[in-house]
Amino acid sequence: MLTLIIGDKGSGKSLTAVRNICIHKDKLAFTNFPLIGLKNFIRLREDDVILPSGKGFTPNWDFWEKVQAKFKDFDIYIDEISQIEMLNSKQHGGKSSVAGGKWVAQVRKALGDSRSSNMYLICQNVEQLNASWRRLVDCVVFCTKKEIKRKDGTVRTYIYLFTFKSSGLEHCMMLFDAFRAGAKSWNRKPYRFIAEPYYKYYSSKKFIRKEEGLL
Repeated sequence: MLTLIIGDKGSGKSLTAVRNICIHKDKLAFTNFPLIGLKNFIRLREDDVILPSGKGFTPNWDFWEKVQAKFKDFDIYIDEISQIEMLNSKQHGGKSSVAGGKWVAQVRKALGDSRSSNMYLICQNVEQLNASWRRLVDCVVFCTKKEIKRKDGTVRTYIYLFTFKSSGLEHCMMLFDAFRAGAKSWNRKPYRFIAEPYYKYYSSKKFIRKEEGLL
């Protein structure tokens, strides 16, 4: 299943992914962001996804066929897709973007045969997702953050998750915009979790170094 996690800057998108990885410690996660104190993840390298081929690029099918053969269940998390050339909607039509698009489509199709393996794409808005991939999304999770002052004076941070099984991303966006505008007809209850326990596993200050070949 392909899930899109979206929300404004600082809304808890990345932390939502980190929480997923934490609560599924028996499942391997492939990520393009660093994690601290967790052992059930592998940082993706660029050549795990696409490889140079002639004058262009091709998806690295050999790598993912080996992953499927070795691991029964696994998840893939790609954060800040707008910053990744091969997945950036502005680069659509570029050689690396075409190869990256094929990789997303085929891996999503392969994971579709599994009830427990998923791909998560994380960005601030739908426009950052390549237009041709929006139809592939099976589920959309909108994130918002709220800080609540407690009686003892401390502040507790909650991440609220609004989940839609996609019947079209545009429709999901319309519903969520109506909610944020205070639509009285809104009848969905969000799921929420406390953010603080998961901060220790993730540092937003750690950047991915391009020279390391990491995605």
